[in-house]
Order: sequence, then structure tokens, then C-alpha cells
Amino acid sequence: MKKRLLSAILSLCMLLTMAPTVAFAAEDAEAGTASVPELENPATEGTSGGIDWKVEGGTLTITPSNSPENGYTSGQMVENYGTLTKNASEDAAYIAALTAAGYTPGSNGHFYYPNTETWVSDSPWKFLSEQITKVVVMDGVTNIAARAFRLPNVTEVSIPASVASIGNLVFESCVKLMTVNWTGDWSSHAPMAFNGFSRCSSLGNGYELTDWMPACFYVNADSDSIEGTQFTVDFDKLNGRLQDGTTYPRAMFRSVPKITSATLTSQLNVDYIFEYSGIQSVTIADDQTSIAIAAFRGCKGLTSVTIPASVNTIHMRAFADSGLKNITFSGSTSPTFDLVAFENVKLDSVTLNENMSVTEAVKIIGELAREGAITDSTTITPAKFANFNAENVVVDGAEGEAINRQDYPLVKNLTINGAYTSAVMAFGNSVWGKETLKTLTIHAPGEDVTINGKAFMRTPLKSVKIEAKKLTFTDDAAFLNTMKLSHIDLTGVDEIVLGAKGTRTFAIGEYNNGSLPAPTRYVYFKDADAYTAMNSQFGGNTGTYYLVTNGGTVVEEQDGFNAVVKGGYTAEWHKKADFSDTAVETPEAGKVYYAKWTKSASVALTSNPAADADGKVSATYTPSGAVTLSVQDPGADWLYVWMKDGKRITETESSLTLCAPSDSGNYSVKVVAGGSSTDVWMSNAVNVTITKADVTNTAKENVHHTFGTTYDVSNLFGIDPNAGEATYALVENPDENAGAATLEGNILTITKAGTIKVSLTTAETDNYNAGSAVTATLIVDKAAPTIDITADQTSLTGSGTVKLTVTPNGVPTEGKIEVTCDNGITVTKNTDGTFSAALPNETKTYTFTASYDGDANHEKASDTCVVSVTYKGSSHHSSSSSSSSASNTVSASTASNGKVALDKSTAKKGDTVTVTVTPDVGYQLDKLTVTDVKGKTVDVTKKSDGKYTFTMPDSKVTITPTFSKIEDTKPSKNGFDDVTSSDWFADAVKYVADKGLMNGTDDNQFSPNASTTRGMLMTVLARYAGEDTTGGATWYEKGMDWAKAKGVSDGTNPNADITREQLVTMMYRYAGSPKADGKLDSFSDAASVSTYAADAMQWAVANGIVNGSNGKLNPQNNATRAEVAAILMRFCEMSK
Repeated sequence: MKKRLLSAILSLCMLLTMAPTVAFAAEDAEAGTASVPELENPATEGTSGGIDWKVEGGTLTITPSNSPENGYTSGQMVENYGTLTKNASEDAAYIAALTAAGYTPGSNGHFYYPNTETWVSDSPWKFLSEQITKVVVMDGVTNIAARAFRLPNVTEVSIPASVASIGNLVFESCVKLMTVNWTGDWSSHAPMAFNGFSRCSSLGNGYELTDWMPACFYVNADSDSIEGTQFTVDFDKLNGRLQDGTTYPRAMFRSVPKITSATLTSQLNVDYIFEYSGIQSVTIADDQTSIAIAAFRGCKGLTSVTIPASVNTIHMRAFADSGLKNITFSGSTSPTFDLVAFENVKLDSVTLNENMSVTEAVKIIGELAREGAITDSTTITPAKFANFNAENVVVDGAEGEAINRQDYPLVKNLTINGAYTSAVMAFGNSVWGKETLKTLTIHAPGEDVTINGKAFMRTPLKSVKIEAKKLTFTDDAAFLNTMKLSHIDLTGVDEIVLGAKGTRTFAIGEYNNGSLPAPTRYVYFKDADAYTAMNSQFGGNTGTYYLVTNGGTVVEEQDGFNAVVKGGYTAEWHKKADFSDTAVETPEAGKVYYAKWTKSASVALTSNPAADADGKVSATYTPSGAVTLSVQDPGADWLYVWMKDGKRITETESSLTLCAPSDSGNYSVKVVAGGSSTDVWMSNAVNVTITKADVTNTAKENVHHTFGTTYDVSNLFGIDPNAGEATYALVENPDENAGAATLEGNILTITKAGTIKVSLTTAETDNYNAGSAVTATLIVDKAAPTIDITADQTSLTGSGTVKLTVTPNGVPTEGKIEVTCDNGITVTKNTDGTFSAALPNETKTYTFTASYDGDANHEKASDTCVVSVTYKGSSHHSSSSSSSSASNTVSASTASNGKVALDKSTAKKGDTVTVTVTPDVGYQLDKLTVTDVKGKTVDVTKKSDGKYTFTMPDSKVTITPTFSKIEDTKPSKNGFDDVTSSDWFADAVKYVADKGLMNGTDDNQFSPNASTTRGMLMTVLARYAGEDTTGGATWYEKGMDWAKAKGVSDGTNPNADITREQLVTMMYRYAGSPKADGKLDSFSDAASVSTYAADAMQWAVANGIVNGSNGKLNPQNNATRAEVAAILMRFCEMSK
């Protein structure tokens, strides 16, 4: 950094020297060019306020000053170092130098360290900041200034208990800070505000916040946030640190990924509180009346929330950009939504209060739809709101004046059912471009409808249809200047009443000022009286057609004469109401026309889908309806007689829905006008054919199953729920790895492991075809038996016979188990199923192997145990490997405080002799000397702790050990009678015993094959962490409490045996849950690792902590004390 700064300054100086002398002098004289000595050669030590500071070797040390500046006492830092800001014109050279050196200028003239988001504070050490990786504040310093240590590379800080206050933003954006050491005695410290660690994104991993900070810290609304840190938070604890009557500061937990749940109370309901955090679930307290600005913005893990009835305002961006999918509103009224409260949210479901009114429901739905949170796929419950959306609204006319633009801001299609009295300005006087209302339907036959004032004036309506006993307009402008209105259907109105001023109900002109052209309009009336009542209300309607239907009905999709129909009749249109003129084929704008109806010879029977020219229609079975037959333009009082294949059927409606193949046939209908014997029509015939539908069955491939149990083959298929009876069959498999089985129904009895193929067919039903055959593949894996071999004695002194017990698990009864020994020892099977072996009197280790070779259905299995023999008797004994007459004697001199064992008592020249040395407890080998017959020293090589070798010379040798006492160390418990130096776990037992991590089960026994409990491992890890585990109600209580506090374990079942995967998981958590890069696919039982332990097991394999046995991890097996010792040793060595 220093080189980069110097380079920048030199470049700047070169540019300045190239400028004209006069110009430079003038600039210097006018503004005073800023000097940059602190950039070129920043001081590495100094005094600031009442402290001395020094940067050396990457460490910034702050100490109380013996010569404080005026106004400061020793140990008192300045109050605020502020943010380095350079904006004034006289700072031009300084700004240029900073920029050239890589400092990034921000808003308000602030600067960031190069390639970071850390602002530069105006501290004395600001230009040494990139060198500083550690800050040590010494005892006696009484406060830490605001913004003092904005250091981009600092990783560790020490703060003494002499500090009485910490300013705001002290370590803000120190993204590499991981360790804070609270030095001295903080236990009796006076209360102080918590500040200083906002945006320290590496801080807090593995810590709960209140456990991490000293007990003297409190939080209030002026505290710094812990934004971006890695802490977890126990709110029950942290609320106890909150000053009475205060709230948490804004954005206190912003971007904290490990906070996953909270209850939103008054203390937490502040702006930005959990923005972009790891929140996955939240409960909003019942006394909260609002949800703060951006409180849960960007919380991608938050998928569901319930808004209680108490909440009346949801503020801006409260849930914007979150992962919210499901929302429930508990109250009966809609809260107020600020702008973009749910921006970029797509909801799967919205649940509303059953007792909520339609008006309130539509407010919520409309607001959510306006922001795009409700889509076509969003489910709205309860059912009465299921079809509601903001654009299509159906509402009871009893809502009256509540049906308005404010309550239905996005409505396009409005249907009002029942008697209705509008608000004076319900949707009227709209602002063009912002209104959405397109269609209005008022359905109130037999009831009164009153439209007040200017209820729909200037709306963008295109269609109006009103049905009412009496329709009253109280003012003269209900639909004035509705410039897009082209379809007005008043045929359902029995009586029309106009107010005293009624002249402009549908008029065009005034207030329009010609800005929009008059639309082409079609107005339909029930009869001549209705037209007469309304004909004065269409001023300015130059393009309007007036049609009196005389009993006809209006088809909305049509216009003009073609829109008016009457079932069984055809119309002629006349300009005169008495039809005394000639019928008109084409209407003219501005004219009124009257319909004259003549009875038709027949009625039309239509179908959906449409029939062909021959009257035939084909479809496939559909439960909801394959074909619908309908009488075209049915009359209100018509009666229907349906015929199928010439026979009457029971249906009596104007339409008939057909679903199944059994419904196929030739259909027609006879229509009779109610109460008439002459108005009778016959329809055309439609021939309907409905075929059976297909089913889709699917088959799975390469499904695995282990030999030894039957299998339900229905699990291999996805069977269409509409399919008929299923039939399964074995499919011939020519592959060489094919398995074998018998199949009865859906139960497969497996006789040979391998690949088995099964087919499925389903029978046809009344409505569905038979399912085509599909074939699934089942891979039957060989069973994996296990064998356990144990010896009644694991060590002998002198010759003797050992008895070996073999316990098989999963080996078939016909399976043969053999036991062999690696040193040519004969093993004999006893009549009781055990095995025996006679071992000679010579020092040697014997490995016994029990093995099963497997078969077509079972994997191989084996296990070993070790028995050691120590020679007893005359030194003239010869080992079985030394038979030459040229052999010489190998002897060991007697020594105090230890033992020596030899693998042979005689040896020939060039033979390798192994010496095993075992010091007594509290002693260690000081020297091991081997001399030949002439007293010449023979070279000795150390192979491991306790094992040494040398090459035999051409003479006898004498081995002399010397032992010395271990001074000032705790005696290790590795001299256990049941742990020999040849045991694979011997070094591990010694290691954990020497470290004090594990003790023996008594003074002389380690019990390596005994199981380990969960409480034992918690205690072991606590000891490794330096915790005192003595005391407590039980021997494991202290360790268990520590494990729970550190998140190593939940503390449950301390007396239960620990499995291998539980063991690894606790270590993984102790290590901080690092990234897991290991692969488990090389282990045949990787699939048996539990989900919670998968990352831990991958980490353990990657770091050599767990190696497996015979290609298996055995994650569910209980961990023996020997295995725990070995894994602990590897873990401890890895952690160094």
C-alpha cells in the first residue's frame, strides 16, 4: 500500500511540474494547494487525546499517555474520529492523491479503502490501516472513540475492562474481524451501551450474542446494530439487556443470517429490523398495530406469515423481496397498505377471515394484486372469496355506497346483485388513464335500483346491463361523457324514472370539449314505453342506434339487429312501433327500431364441441363433461323434452351435459312454450360418440432393495388413479447379473440377488381403456452380514490355549465360517461352535481372522482379533523363525522401573530383532543400549513409541534399558493392563490419557471395546476446550452444560451409547461446522448416514478423522472407547 501511495504522489507531482509556472503560482496563491505528507510517509506512532498509539508488526497498540494533550486525561480517547471527508476546493491535491492511490470517493466526499466497503475514518493511523491486522487496547484506556478502528484487514481485537464506553461504529465494516478478547475483570463492570460491531461479517460464528458480550452491556435505540454479523440471538436473553422503555435500534439485525425466528414485539417493531436476515418464521404479537418499514424485506427464508387483527398498517416494503408464499389475515377488516409493501412477492395462497365482508376482502385482494403478489395461480380461501380478484368483482347491492373507486381501485368487471342505491360519486368523474372499470352489470329483477348523482360519469365503461323492477336516476349525469360506452342493455328494466334535472344521463358533449370522439353505441330497450322514458337522455349521441326488443333478449357478443334473439322466432325490424312500414335490413345511426317476431319452424340444437356437417360430434370421456348439447336462444318459460335414440329421457333443462361412453347416442329435443299448445318446436338431431379415455401408468428404474425380505412390487409403479385392476408379471431378464424371484399378486419373494424386471398392466373400466404394459427394474443388492470374533484372553505369558468365539449376524445358516491365524497356528473348531488354538512359548503377536466368503445373495464378511504372547522361561529358547545352528543368543538385562520384551531369543546374522520397551507408570525410557560379545554398540532404530529394532551381528547381544522418572507431569493412564503396545489403538489411548481427555474405567483397565456414552463425549470435548468438568450433580453435568451452551449437543440422553455419526457430528460442531468437502461414495454404506450427520461425516473423511473399516463407515454402530480415542487423537492433531 505504501508503495502504491508513493507512486500516486510521484505521478501527481509530475503532472504539477508540467503545468505553466504562472498558473500554478496563481492557483497556489488563491486556494493553497494541500500538502500530502501523511500519505507519503504516515507516522507509525503518536499521541491522540489521552492515549499513545503505535503500529508495529501489523499490531496497533493503544496505551494511556503519560503526556496527554490539553483537555484530556491519561487513557481518554477523543470522542469521535469521524469519517474522512474531502470536498473543499483547497483539498483538490489531497483528493487527487487519495484517488490515485486507489481510495474510492463516495457520497458526501467520504472515502473507502481500496477494494473494500470500509470507510476511512479520520484517525491518526488511517493511512496505516491496511497494515493493521490486530488491535490491542491496553489496561487504563477509559473509552474508545467512535469510528476509531475502521480497519479492512483487522482480524483480532483486545479490549480491557478499564474501558467505560465504546463509541458508535468503532469497528464498522471490519469484514475480517473474527476475535474480540475481553481482557481483565469485566464481571463487576458498570453498565455501558453496546456499540461498535456493525457489518463485521466474519464476527460471531458459533456464538450467541449475549454469551459473547460481557454482562455489563445493554442495548437501546441509540446502539449500533449487529448488521451482517454471524451471531445467533436468544431474544429472551437479549430482551433482558434492553433498557426499560426503549426499542432496539433501526436495522439492528439486518443481514444477520443465523437469526431464523422471532416474535415481533413493540421493542422489535422498528424500521429495517430484520431486513435481508435469515428469518424463516415470525410471530407478530397481538398488540402490534403496524409492521415497520422494510422489517422483513429480502428475508428469502420467510415463506408464511399471519397478520393479526390488531395490525392496521403495513408500511412500505415491509415484506418486499421476501420469500413469502402464504399469508393469513386474522382480522375482519383490511389493514392499510403503504406503497410496495409486498413488492416482488408471488403468493401461493391468501387466507382471509371467514367473517370478513366482501368489501374488506376485496381491499386486501386488490392491494395484493396491484403489487403483483396475487397471480392467476394464487389460492384464496375461504371458498366464498375463492373467485374474487381485483379485476372481476361480484358484490351484493346491499353494500350500497361502499361500492366505490376507493374500495375497488382495480375493478374492471363489476357485477352488483340485488337492490342497489349508489353513492353520488361511486366511480364518477374519473381521471382518464387511471380508472379501470370496463363493464357494469346490475342484476336486480323485481327490485329497485337507484343511481345517484354522477355515479359513473366519465368512466371508461364499455358495457352496461341493468335488470330492475324500477330504475331511478336522481341527477342528470349518471353516465355523462362515458366516451367508450358502446353497449347499453336496459331490456331487463320494467320502469324508468328520471330525476327533476334529468336530461344528460347518457349524454356526450359538455366537459368533453371534443377531446374524444362520440362512440358508436347500441342501446336496447324492453318496449316502446322504456324508450320514450329515456330518449331525451342521449344528447350528443351522434353515432347511437336505439333498438326496442319487444320481448327479445340481447347477446352481448353481438351488435345491432344480430344481437337481439328470441328462441323459436325470427325478427323483422321496423321504424314504426305499429310495424305499418316496410321492414328494415340495416339500421341507421340516430334512429329507433322496433322488433316484430314471427314463429320459426324449429329450434336449433347446438353442441360443444361443435358437430360436423352431418350432425355428428365425437369426444373422449371427461368426468366434468365431454359434450354439452344446448337449445339455442331458449325462452324464459319453455319446457324441454329430450330424446335419445328415439326414447324420452328424464332431463328437462335447456342444456344437457354428457360425460361417459354410455351416453353415446342420437339426441334431439322437443320444445313447448309454457301454457301453449301451439308454440311447439322440434330441434335438429345430433349424433354423439364418446370414447373411453386413456390412462397413464409409469414405471421406476433401478430401485434398490436388499436381499432377505419380500417386496411389494406396487412400489415400483405410478398407477393412474383411474386405471382398472392391476396385474403384475415377471419379465425375462437375459442379463448375466439377473436375479430370481417368484411373484404372487403384488408380493415378490426373492430367491437370488440381482436385477429383476416386473411389468404392470391395468384392466379397462367402463370409462377408461386398459393400460399398456410398463416395465420396472428392481436391483436386489446382496445382504451385508457381519461377523464378530473375540478371544477369551488377549495376552498370554508363556504358552497356552485361547478360546475364540465367533458371533455371526446375517450369515445364512448354510454359510461356512472359517477361522485362521496369520503365523501358521492351527485353529480347531470345537463341538460347541467355538474355536481353539494352542500358542507356543515365544514372544509374538497372533492375528485371528474369522471369515465368511459370501454367496450369490450375501457379501463377504470378516473380523479379526489379536492375541499377544510374551516368552516365559529359559533364555535358550528359540523362536520358530530361528532354526539355524549359527544362531546367537539375544538377551535383555534386568532393569528397574520398566520391562523389555523381545520378538526372538536367538537370531542369525542379518536378522531384524524387535524390542518392545514398556516403562512403569511415572517412568520413561532414558536410554536403550545393544552391545555385542565384544562390548561394541549396535545401532538401534526407533519405530514407534515403545518399539525399537536392530540388525543382529554375528555374535550374541545384550540389551540394556535405562528408565528415568517423569518429573512434574501428571502420570498418564496409558499403562493399562488391557492395552498392549501392539494394539492398533495403543498410541491413541496413550495420547488421550496423557492429555487428560479420557481416563481408565479403573486404575488398570481402559476397556477399549466398551461403548462410550453421549455424556462421556460431551465431557471429553469440554476438557479439550479447557473447561473444568469437576463437580456437578452428576459426573457429566458440567460437560453437558458446556456442550449445550456451545451448540455442540442438545444435551439429551447423556447416558445413551454414542454412535459413530453422533461422535463425528459433535466434533464437527465443536470445530465450528466448517465447509464439508469430503466424498462418501467410496463407502458401501454411505446411504445409511443420517441427513443431520452428512456434512459432519464428509468433513471427518476429508480430514482423515474417520477412515472406515472394510470399505464401510458403520455410522449407526456404537463407538467403542478405542474408536473414540483414535478419532479424538486425529481430531486434536488436525486442530493444531
